[in-house]
Amino acid sequence: MKRFSISLLAMLGFFATVFIACDPDDDGVDILPPTISDPSDTSVDPGSTVTLSFNVTTPGGFQSSSVVSSDDAVATAAVTTNLTVDEESGTLVVTVTGVAEGQSTVTLTVTDQEATSATADVVVTVNPEGTTGGGPPAVSAAVLDTIDGGSLTVLSDALEATGLFSALADADEITLLAPNNDAFTALLTELGVANLTELVTELTQDGVISVLQGHVIPDSLGAAEVIAAAGQAVGTLNPDASINITTDDDGNVFVNGAEVLTTDIQIANGIIHIIDSVINLPDLSEEITVTASAEGVGTTTWTANNTYILDGLVFVNDGQTLTIEPGTVIKGKPGQGGGASALIVARGGTIEAPGTAENPIIFTAEADDLNGSVTDDQRGLWGGVIILGNATSNNNDTNGEKNIEGIPTEDTRGVYGGTDDADDSGTFTYVSIRHGGSIIGEENEINGLTLGAVGSGTIINNIEVWANLDDGIEFFGGTVNASNLLVAYCGDDGLDTDEGYRGNVQKAIVWHTSATLRSDDPSAMELDGGVGANETVEPFSLPNFANLTLFYDEGDNDLTNAVNIRDNSGASIYNSIAINHDAPFAVERRTDIGGTAADAVGSSFERLTEGQLVISGNLFFNINGVTDPANLADAFAVQNESTADAETTLETAIADNNALVDPAFGTGATKFTPSAEAVTTELATLPEGMQMLNYKGAVDPAAASPYFANWTKTWEVISQ
Repeated sequence: MKRFSISLLAMLGFFATVFIACDPDDDGVDILPPTISDPSDTSVDPGSTVTLSFNVTTPGGFQSSSVVSSDDAVATAAVTTNLTVDEESGTLVVTVTGVAEGQSTVTLTVTDQEATSATADVVVTVNPEGTTGGGPPAVSAAVLDTIDGGSLTVLSDALEATGLFSALADADEITLLAPNNDAFTALLTELGVANLTELVTELTQDGVISVLQGHVIPDSLGAAEVIAAAGQAVGTLNPDASINITTDDDGNVFVNGAEVLTTDIQIANGIIHIIDSVINLPDLSEEITVTASAEGVGTTTWTANNTYILDGLVFVNDGQTLTIEPGTVIKGKPGQGGGASALIVARGGTIEAPGTAENPIIFTAEADDLNGSVTDDQRGLWGGVIILGNATSNNNDTNGEKNIEGIPTEDTRGVYGGTDDADDSGTFTYVSIRHGGSIIGEENEINGLTLGAVGSGTIINNIEVWANLDDGIEFFGGTVNASNLLVAYCGDDGLDTDEGYRGNVQKAIVWHTSATLRSDDPSAMELDGGVGANETVEPFSLPNFANLTLFYDEGDNDLTNAVNIRDNSGASIYNSIAINHDAPFAVERRTDIGGTAADAVGSSFERLTEGQLVISGNLFFNINGVTDPANLADAFAVQNESTADAETTLETAIADNNALVDPAFGTGATKFTPSAEAVTTELATLPEGMQMLNYKGAVDPAAASPYFANWTKTWEVISQ
């Protein structure tokens, strides 16, 4: 490929030194000294000739002129001056022949008849052998009239206007050097990077280039030579900052391989300024395999310009911090049992994964190219994400500690639980977890997101779990709060709480379809208390839920419950919507764990009678086939040891504070957006720590788009 190198350096400043004579003429009138204006620095190829023009004014009458070169490298054989000034002003033309590479100052001196002189310097640069052209290609006056001080909207237009486009047609390169000025420095500071090399990396991660401004320079020169050739101080350019402009056969223009879509291009005197360039960046990622090891990942950062492949159970060990940049894609290798792949943050480890709506962090299967290579309903292709903390649980028979499901019990890094309810495991936001749920053993699968005794210091919001084989999100004890959740296409429960979980969950959607169910007792929410001997042990599971949307697309398979509350779990569920579930909202009653038949000690029914199970401000529709408001009570049931009195107690508690109303969901992109008037009326007051919203369900009916719009797999599916 022919390589095209051309210098479009910023025009140098010129300095005219004027010697002023104030001697009066014979009539006593002051005669002004001569002046020289509009000198022009230039550069030439070895052996070529350049013509310099000066505007000269000699009010005192022209007498003589001379040209002196400061270096024989520029003019060894001849420096000729042709000057004809018939009047007091005119144009003086100097012809300079360059014979060898180098840089020199050509000094023009003009003397008038009063022996008063004016001088002007011009820098002439003779380029090294093998380079092409010394200055910018000629830009006609007509072109400059249209673009100088104005702007072009497409980079190709700028290249065409300066005569560069044809030279770039074969994808040859031009290199840009970014200025080291206050504006550029401010940009680097804002993005937290040190130079243009890091800037390009940072902008690649963000998906859009923000602001670039530069000058086209010869790509055959190093930074030091460029600075020297330009005659500028080192501080005016960033020596290590360069990017390349190329074109393809179709005339599309690219910066560092990224296609330029729209730009604000300004050209003045042959210099291209690229400002506010919006560039469509290609997939520049490198695949990096992260293998399971006893050492863990260490304290490290996973960057968005790479794709990370999990090979086995990859741990963030105690004392380590894994930072995942927005837009990063992490993929898990396939495997079951001991060969499963997952990311596990051990107790004392930290994950900092602050994704954004514009650049979410995606966990998915190795086979998923994010462009249809894996069908929407494929599950169990890898493991999932597990975060373990030091908060309390009710696992008192094991001293508050336990091995998390999905991890071999011999690996002590799988232990969770402690005494610090404010424990901080990091930040996990705008994360989509797809196609997981590897089977570890019989009745032992990895959830999409597993939270074991995670403390309230941890930030978890805007999480999607898509097409997991087992549960979507499961909380094992702990106090972490979570919001803006979305669980879809999972095979078992959507949200599952256990072992004394006491956090707040607000704005969550659980979307089940009959085609993707695999469990024989799936629920939109399964709320469990303690396990075995811990069932009657405090802390009880007492989570608070608000603004849930529990949505089932009916089919041939029954979804057992919208909500199944059991094992002595309490809960508070406010201002939520449940629709189309085939079995009743269930509350377990047991009398076989201490106490008497009357008080049902050790069951969720007791939590109801003790005021620790509150269901208020909710809408239910087509639950257990009930669509008639008069039959609201039939949407609920006491399970296990049911009695007429117990049923009456539950039905009374529900009927007084909830309603059976069709929420009137939309279709397509509005699938989870309700429109019934009842959605915004008779709202329950929420507990401290939760945000009081003016609607029921997870999606604001007045919002232009739901909270999961544009960044989730769910949005992609329902918007088709």
